[in-house]
Amino acid sequence: MKTAFLIKSERFGDSPVELGTKVMGTFLRQLSTQKNKPDVLIFYGSGVKLMAKGVSPVLDALEALFAGGVDIFCCKTCAEYFGVEKRIHVGRMGGMDELVSILTKYERVVTVA
Repeated sequence: MKTAFLIKSERFGDSPVELGTKVMGTFLRQLSTQKNKPDVLIFYGSGVKLMAKGVSPVLDALEALFAGGVDIFCCKTCAEYFGVEKRIHVGRMGGMDELVSILTKYERVVTVA
């Protein structure tokens, strides 16, 4: 079953910034060790910062996921808004047309909020 994970924030949940950032790191690192990984991670909103060199505390996890065959994709408009479009270190940027295409073709979409 083709699975996409949507990651909309640089932190996990509505917890304080430090805690939410730590939990997001733990989540992504655990995800990178799983046998059944998602097919694609889609970052949007402030989540695009997680893909940016010099900003992200979780590049190690994203590199492991990418090396494990996970497609990593972020919203170009969001990356430009947050000023990280030139710092995207792992994965790629794309437009809303591709994001919509992925979401309508995949059987399972999980939002990580």
